[in-house]
Amino acid sequence: MIIREGNTKIFVPRDINIKKKGPLHKTPCFYNPALETDRDICVLFCLYAIDLGYDKFLDGMAATGVRGIRIANEAGGKVYINDWGEKQYKIIQKNIKLNDISACISKKDLRILLLEKQNFDYVDIDPFGSPISFVDSAVQGAKRDSFMAFTATDKATLCGVYPLVCKRRYDAIPFHGDAMKEIGLRILIGSIARQAARFECGIKPLLSYSTDHYFRTYIKISRGTKNANEMLKNIGGARKEQGTWRLGKNIFSIGPLWIGDLDNKRIIKELIKRAQTKRLGKRWELDMILKNLELEADAPPLYYETDRIASKLHTCQPKMSGIIQALRDEGFQAYKTHFTQKGIKTDAPYSHIKKIFIHL
Repeated sequence: MIIREGNTKIFVPRDINIKKKGPLHKTPCFYNPALETDRDICVLFCLYAIDLGYDKFLDGMAATGVRGIRIANEAGGKVYINDWGEKQYKIIQKNIKLNDISACISKKDLRILLLEKQNFDYVDIDPFGSPISFVDSAVQGAKRDSFMAFTATDKATLCGVYPLVCKRRYDAIPFHGDAMKEIGLRILIGSIARQAARFECGIKPLLSYSTDHYFRTYIKISRGTKNANEMLKNIGGARKEQGTWRLGKNIFSIGPLWIGDLDNKRIIKELIKRAQTKRLGKRWELDMILKNLELEADAPPLYYETDRIASKLHTCQPKMSGIIQALRDEGFQAYKTHFTQKGIKTDAPYSHIKKIFIHL
């Protein structure tokens, strides 16, 4: 059957249920309809990269090829589309022809392709599960200054449901409770950063978020020991002290994880501007994600879940707007977060937050 995303037509096998969220199960040519907005953001990011002079893009684990084909059709540049199987290869060929575009295709193990040093300006790694086993190859095969994007669908592992798996896979201690989604995302980025440092590279997150069943981060990678050393200042840990979240280089209760910024507000604004000129099937969802990330870019790290606080205090949960305004009236920062509708990011100590819940 033929479906449409943005200005692109995509052939997907008939046995895929496009009305259900998630890839359902691992199949050679799975197509995930829940990632349409994520691919919208990817197209916008590649348009941004092209404006900066970067134009060689790799969709490394393409399946039907939807991401790479959308980049070629809606952003431009020199696009390379890769997946390891014969069936995927044929479907990608069919989708390239369907959209009358030019793109290079290959059927290699992604790690081998990356180590051939094709010098891509942008590498997109969207596996079924964790991307972490591909990071070493991606970093070694990267240009001196380039972009990468990683998707992680092993969200439960990063959020502390399977702590031993997280320790094995990411060499980090996770957390299961309030702020677990942000902590999981920071563990993912921290693991990427530590692997990059082994190859004298530094990274800088540009756009990072959690939605549905996955985490996603776009990073800038720069070679050189100076960049690697500077980056390591943003590796640390987290813990709670009398209910208040603390992040720092010498904190090791949770992590190691990324303690620096997750987003670049200027870039988010650029993507929002570009979105206004594009035909997108889920514009409202895209606008909501990007505008929430723009607001949140100024917020303190980690968040508190208001329903958990109300439960502990055996009190009714005040309105979110009332909590935020009360904190701001006391001179603290306070923001909503995209991680959860019941989350609040603030630099106020937990004791102040409790007082507001009791008195509102």
